Amino acid sequence: MTDPDSRTGLVALPRCGAPCSLVRVQGGRYSPPRPEPFGRTQSFAVASPPTVEILVATMNRREPPSQALPAAASFLYVNQCTDIEPPDVIDEGPVRMHSFAERGLSRSRNRAIALSRAELLVLADDDVEHPAEMVERVRRGFDAHPRASVVTFQFLDAASGEPVKSYRRDSFVHDRRSVGSVSSIEIGLRRERLAGLRFDERLGLGSGLPTGEEFIFLMDALRAGHVLGYWPEPICSHPGVGGGHRDWDAFMVRAKGAVLRRGYPLAWPLAIAYFALTKRSRYGRAMGPAAFLYHATRGARVISP
Repeated sequence: MTDPDSRTGLVALPRCGAPCSLVRVQGGRYSPPRPEPFGRTQSFAVASPPTVEILVATMNRREPPSQALPAAASFLYVNQCTDIEPPDVIDEGPVRMHSFAERGLSRSRNRAIALSRAELLVLADDDVEHPAEMVERVRRGFDAHPRASVVTFQFLDAASGEPVKSYRRDSFVHDRRSVGSVSSIEIGLRRERLAGLRFDERLGLGSGLPTGEEFIFLMDALRAGHVLGYWPEPICSHPGVGGGHRDWDAFMVRAKGAVLRRGYPLAWPLAIAYFALTKRSRYGRAMGPAAFLYHATRGARVISP
């Protein structure tokens, strides 16, 4: 391994078979008083093997996307090919890509979990950026919740560097009420404790019911007795609005009804009514409460718990 330059703290490292480039080696422990915006220049680990694997869902790629790799992390891309022939497996040190002639975000997540190697996993998309300190933050979260199979974190708006949601400042253990606000790119997983946990492939983008897959995954984990923690640090930034901002047309409302039935097998009529009364700000531009109840109830009848 090339030694760091004593004046600059930079070393030359090859990445993914490309010519060597200079990267900065950062030491010490990160202790932020508040979340900071993420830049595009990130650090690479130079000594220890990856301890966090970033599981990225992507589509129709002939080679892995160009994303900055945080220190002590690795990328696993699951590349679903609907418009091209799936390329061969790419395995270049900290970057791997497996390609499949299929579609569906939940299916991609399940593939990634099955192919993962690291102790801790983070779910991601191909338009997400991760800070250089991501691994430290993820490990702090799991250290704070030693019994947890899942720990959720925060994400920031890439343009403003501000939190996308009104997050709690303190760490806590999730229950059925709190998991409803979690986005997939906030989710960290402890691989050794995931036996039997899978995303419902009837749900999520690319399926007939394109929403709610992370909520059902977390609800299934709670029902199976898993501990789910929350840690108040951001692990990524995302461009544009989060997944909670979508067009609430009749199709989406029917999908929401199906998700509520899947999440509350016995109390789904009450869950739909509660959502209609308390979340009108989300769907109100498209329809009134009566129309929401009609379409959501129709959607609930197309899925079995």
